[in-house]
Amino acid sequence: MFLKMIKSRTFLLVVIPIVLMWIILGYYYSLGKLIKTDNAYVKAPIIPVQSEVSGKIKEVLIRNNQFVKKDQILLIIDAENLSIKLIENEQILKSIEEEIKSKKSKLNEIDEEILIAQEDIRYRSNEEKRIKNLINNKIKIARSEVNFFKLEYDRQLMLSKKGFGIKKHLEDAKFKLDKAKTNLISLNLNKETDEAKFYKKIAIKQLNLLIKKKETILTTLGGKRNIVVQNHPLYLKQKAVINGIKLNIRKSTIKAGKAGFVANMNLEKGEVVRQGQKLFVVVQQDKIYVEANFKETQITNFKIGQKGKFIPDSFPNLEFQTEIESLSPATGSEFAILPAQNASGNWVKVVQRVPIILKINGVSNLNNVNSKLKVGMTVSVVINTEFKKDIPIIIRPISNLFYKFQTL
Repeated sequence: MFLKMIKSRTFLLVVIPIVLMWIILGYYYSLGKLIKTDNAYVKAPIIPVQSEVSGKIKEVLIRNNQFVKKDQILLIIDAENLSIKLIENEQILKSIEEEIKSKKSKLNEIDEEILIAQEDIRYRSNEEKRIKNLINNKIKIARSEVNFFKLEYDRQLMLSKKGFGIKKHLEDAKFKLDKAKTNLISLNLNKETDEAKFYKKIAIKQLNLLIKKKETILTTLGGKRNIVVQNHPLYLKQKAVINGIKLNIRKSTIKAGKAGFVANMNLEKGEVVRQGQKLFVVVQQDKIYVEANFKETQITNFKIGQKGKFIPDSFPNLEFQTEIESLSPATGSEFAILPAQNASGNWVKVVQRVPIILKINGVSNLNNVNSKLKVGMTVSVVINTEFKKDIPIIIRPISNLFYKFQTL
């Protein structure tokens, strides 16, 4: 009876298609849990090592593909010229130090000279006053003598006109009057006062020169007479030059900034390198990760922390556990040198790819030259989103069965 039912047309045309549709729909509703891509690559931080000084390579202490530790010496550049410059500039620094001390000492000497000049001006001023008072007193006496001898002369002249005078007395009076007038004129033209003023002007001029000299020295000392030598601008400037040379001497010994493997190294002893020249790179193998480029339609249910796995194309029998560490804020095309101009010309829709960073779990000692994972390798990635669609009740049993089989 059952065989007849199976062979019946109704069973073939109705039941079997319904069962097949039920299975297909169950499989469809189970999809979305595992997301796959083969557009994924092994990545790691690659640190370029550059020369910060120019010179000839003195020693090469590494070779290509060698593992180096942090702060390990890699290269030594000849720093003999820098050592010579250091000695020269240290001598210049000593000269500057002596010059500053000399100026401070000179400033003290000028202060003493200014005090002497000020005292000299005071003396010249007092001397000028003294001479002026002395001359004025002499002029007063001379005027009194002129007046006295004029009265005597007038009296003798009157007596002479009346016939009572003696000619010799008149002549004596005339002589004494002329002598008194000459003395008065001489006192008015006295040069002692002018000479005192002259010496006073010289003293004032000397004082002004000393003050200007002091101001000039103070300016070179930054306006601070008690400035500490080590705080002087010229000293600090020269000290900075010396520190720069010392820094370059230290930089002539190139050390590893991070632990990793040396790559792209083709340097030989005696080769001349320039400042800023890229010498080689250090690959941080211990920070290796996977960059997977999923289609934008695949990342709908992606979240940080979701588990996954990847298989290197070079080692199809090796499987590594991973999880989502971060999702790029933009598609890969946005960072292209020539990004797409979708607003011009004819537009063709292209599905974009979003870079996803995956960290590797359960693997130790990645900093090993024998580690099978190499930067740049292509891998196939599967991410378990644990996403489950809303399944109709009638399809749920078969869909759940398919869902259970979708495991990493």
